[in-house]
Amino acid sequence: MKLIAIGENVCDLYLSKGMMYPGGQCANTAVYASMRGAHAAYMGVFGSDKAAAVCRKGLEAHGVDLTRCRSAEGENGYCRIEHNGADRIFAGSNFFGVNRIHPMELTKADWDYIDGFDLIYTDCNGQVDRYLPDLYATGIPIAYDFSMKIADETLIRVAPYVWAASFSAASISDKERERKMKLLADGGAEIVLATVGEKGSYLRWKDQIFYEPAAPVEIIVDTLGAGDAYFAALICLLQRSAFQAMKDCMPKQKALSHSEDLSHSEDLSHREDLSQQQMEISYTKDFIHQAMRESALFAAEILKIEGAYGHGEKLAAL
Repeated sequence: MKLIAIGENVCDLYLSKGMMYPGGQCANTAVYASMRGAHAAYMGVFGSDKAAAVCRKGLEAHGVDLTRCRSAEGENGYCRIEHNGADRIFAGSNFFGVNRIHPMELTKADWDYIDGFDLIYTDCNGQVDRYLPDLYATGIPIAYDFSMKIADETLIRVAPYVWAASFSAASISDKERERKMKLLADGGAEIVLATVGEKGSYLRWKDQIFYEPAAPVEIIVDTLGAGDAYFAALICLLQRSAFQAMKDCMPKQKALSHSEDLSHSEDLSHREDLSQQQMEISYTKDFIHQAMRESALFAAEILKIEGAYGHGEKLAAL
């Protein structure tokens, strides 16, 4: 399975610890997908400073393909972070640096490259929302993380283009969480994930709500990246299941296509019905619960790492 994450990379500056770590939701997701066995690529803009070098090295260390990345003169995106134990406290940023000032302009070569992937990931900070209609038109499923930017108008605007949506619901009521999940589902998102921190997560699929508690963790080193890790693992698991269903379906489709008893239009209809049946079989209730549990376990492993995925360096002047 091949995933491409398009959007921001951010260097996380741990002020009280004198360290800097590679991060950013899009870049993190590419790394986590690679850790889960996917062929992962990241497409974004790096600056020309130490923060950019740290982010690039972290991605390369995990085998993430950076073929279509750009570099621009100026500050890489960074975020200043203080800590209260393992919990992070955001203390300011440069608002994504060059990725905001010089957002990517996708070329024909970029689109040809994107066409080679099975899943597209982006998020509310990726600076690529203007490309959502064109990304949707590729026919490649899109996974989108809203994080905490969940105003109704934002959800309504983005939902028609995404296959899987995720947002943080830790700071809203249960009723409001359910309403926003339904808003996304009604807008077109097939999978809607709402995470509630240490309380676990909720997933909506086909008007059904699934809940799984957070995986137990004895020692939490750092909470940064755990939500990204959960969503990355989940979308990889769901897509692999879908691909297996389609693969299992192919021999039956081939047999149908050679049947002398079916007209051409009937043949197409049968193939569509069979594909849908296979997709539905792949997403049983047991499978969804299993995928959520496995994703929570992966997120729990990330909680044991300082930084989003390690690879820290001593904090340097930017």
